[in-house]
Amino acid sequence: MRQIAIPLLLAVAAFAAASGNLHAQEVDQTIKIVSDDWNSLEVVKIIVGLLIPAAMLFIGVWLDRRIKEFEHRQWSNQKVIEKRLEVYEKITPQLNEMMCYFVRVGMWKERDPTDIIDMKRDLDKVAHIYAPLFSPKFLESYNSYISKCFAMFRGAGKDAQLRTEAEHYREAYVGEEGEHDVWKPEWDDCFTGAEEASDRSEVRAAYQDLVGVIARELGVGLEIPDGAKADS
Repeated sequence: MRQIAIPLLLAVAAFAAASGNLHAQEVDQTIKIVSDDWNSLEVVKIIVGLLIPAAMLFIGVWLDRRIKEFEHRQWSNQKVIEKRLEVYEKITPQLNEMMCYFVRVGMWKERDPTDIIDMKRDLDKVAHIYAPLFSPKFLESYNSYISKCFAMFRGAGKDAQLRTEAEHYREAYVGEEGEHDVWKPEWDDCFTGAEEASDRSEVRAAYQDLVGVIARELGVGLEIPDGAKADS
């Protein structure tokens, strides 16, 4: 017992002293006790007395590390939410404006088809740059919405086309005398025609799904704007 206890006791005393939980005088006393005649009970008492502060030090260090890790995760999560909110503020007005153009509600007549195609380019850039900040569901829902609105990959150098009919929009540009005084003939090529047109209810549903995904990843409940719910 003595052969095992003496090295253990001295090692514990040295550790406690190094950690600042045992003073030099107490270390000297411990060494003196070891050098004298003592029984096993005295050894146990001293070892327990030294282990308690050592254990408290270990627990304190462990808790401090866990708290710092938790605080760092909280800080990181907050920064991600702030950036997601920034992305939401960038893209949601354009997503809504695009949806209104297809559904033909709100102030859609203030836009022409080339505006909507340019808007798609801007949205594609932002969505793909910031996609890593969101779950895969975000980009999946975004691509689904865009595919409902546009027919893409029409050939080298060709723009995407709006999945709807030009006739619906040409009528909105008819002047008082029945003349197409604003509509440009080249805008007809911006539309797919009836063969590849999307149903307006599908466009609206895809938009609501996308905005809902972003809202859930922000951790808040965001309502769909009234213009997105209105029927034409």
